[in-house]
Amino acid sequence: MSEVLLDRKNLCKKIGFSHTFVYKEMREGRFPRHRKIGSRSRWLESEINDWIKNQKLSY
Repeated sequence: MSEVLLDRKNLCKKIGFSHTFVYKEMREGRFPRHRKIGSRSRWLESEINDWIKNQKLSY
């Protein structure tokens, strides 16, 4: 089974946050790191799905 890679636009759409949030959280170690493919950044969808599952919901 092949892994799905998300580009920045689709990542932000999936998680509902801006790229500014993504890079800040990556720097602080709270968000999955991207993979560089050439000059482009891609995120593993499975890691993003795990991150989403592990977020605490606050109401």
